[in-house]
Amino acid sequence: MNQSDTKTIWIHLATFNVGTAEPAGSVFELFDTGMAKLPDLVVVSLQEIDMSANSLILENTDAKEHWSEFIGESLTAAAIVHDRLCSKCRSFHWSVGTHVPAGRDSKRSFGSAFAGVHGLGEQGRVSSDDVSSDDGQLSVLGHDKVFILGDLNYRVEGLELDEIKTALEGGNFGVLLAKDQLELARQAGGAFPGFSEAEVTFAPTYKYSVNEGRELLLDDPKRLPSYTDRILFQARDARSIRPLRYDSVPSVLLSDHKPVFLLAETAVVLQPDDALI
Repeated sequence: MNQSDTKTIWIHLATFNVGTAEPAGSVFELFDTGMAKLPDLVVVSLQEIDMSANSLILENTDAKEHWSEFIGESLTAAAIVHDRLCSKCRSFHWSVGTHVPAGRDSKRSFGSAFAGVHGLGEQGRVSSDDVSSDDGQLSVLGHDKVFILGDLNYRVEGLELDEIKTALEGGNFGVLLAKDQLELARQAGGAFPGFSEAEVTFAPTYKYSVNEGRELLLDDPKRLPSYTDRILFQARDARSIRPLRYDSVPSVLLSDHKPVFLLAETAVVLQPDDALI
């Protein structure tokens, strides 16, 4: 290939706060998009893989290796974004599954960044400031396309428990989304300016009973049902990302969170052979 070219591909992005659970067969359902066509690229962000003290020091622990092996064996090509238990991210530059060197001039028309993030604590919500740089290399937000996926830790607030129960029973999720901290912050311009989110049509993804959780827990006023797990995106050309499906996976019971995935169509720039690694 002597010059840059473009290709339309499907990407599958998935985020899951596993709550220190070991991988199990049900996680395969995380990659079932309900589409006949398979995605060209899969990116997975996992949070709370390992909450031990070692995980704060070591890049790889047994728990992280177990998840990496499980997902790697399940997919032919996957970029796994490990959780470092803080609001940081790892950037991937890619062109149809092949990584290209970091630190490129962001003015060139290539490069996508995938930021796996995790907000910790009651006030640990993630903002765009948490993904504004990448350890001195090319700014995450300087890429042509940026995807942020993870447990952003935004909650539903300002509703009484009876109001939440009524909305859930009627499948009226719009009542909850109208009080969603992330949506309110974005509308006010205070969180992730320039980012978009596909329409949310699924139930809250938190909080469920581990290994039993098909019904949201409603017994803790500090942890009311919320949309903590999200996938946001932005592009210099907004038309270059087309969401196809945005959903949760209620059948996965390993954690008190439900996984969330986004299947999207996007155009990528193929680079000359000498730009690939």
